[in-house]
Amino acid sequence: MISKSDEMQHAPIVAVIGATGRVGQHVFSGAVDRGFHVRALVRDRNKLNGNENVEIIQGNILDPVVVRTLIEGVDVVLSVLGSRPKEPMIVGPGTRVLVDAIRACDVAPRVVHISSLGIGDSYRQCRKLSWFFAVLMSRYVLRTVFRDMEKAETILTSASDISAVRVRPTVLKEKGASDYRCLSAQDPPGKFFIRRQTVAKFFLDAVTDKTWDGTAVSLFSA
Repeated sequence: MISKSDEMQHAPIVAVIGATGRVGQHVFSGAVDRGFHVRALVRDRNKLNGNENVEIIQGNILDPVVVRTLIEGVDVVLSVLGSRPKEPMIVGPGTRVLVDAIRACDVAPRVVHISSLGIGDSYRQCRKLSWFFAVLMSRYVLRTVFRDMEKAETILTSASDISAVRVRPTVLKEKGASDYRCLSAQDPPGKFFIRRQTVAKFFLDAVTDKTWDGTAVSLFSA
């Protein structure tokens, strides 16, 4: 019989990047609730509460030494990093630092990375869902942010030696259905909104479910 202590000892070790963000906070708390061993990178350690299974690392995603410390020995990196309009773009540069750090690890962790519907080959799918979101928002209002996400995806897809899932959720909101639907970019689009906590659920499920490794997932509410 496997004891509770044995289960905890063999629980996945995950690194969460962006743990205080609007999706990241759900990823972080969900990882703790599932009994994962969690390392979280934050700029302000006072924004997160730890326990015996949580290690808070204070630092910057653009610092290679900090990122190497964060990911060394982990099983999966959950990257829910996001850039904000009118602030320095960090997703693309941060993803470059992350990829370089992974390549320096003795054993490379898997990566689950947040992007957005409308990035890469999902643009046509996004346009079928909403011309307003695909054209006006991604190409004009949030153009800089989407270019940053596009850069991050390009970095990951070029890193064929790293196993990564690129997660492209549709429009985010706080309330709604609690389950998700995974589609390829060639499928007809699903529902317009998806709950942030539902996106987090996919990230947490992907820690142990490798179905989507090496691919991009268009994520919709079920």
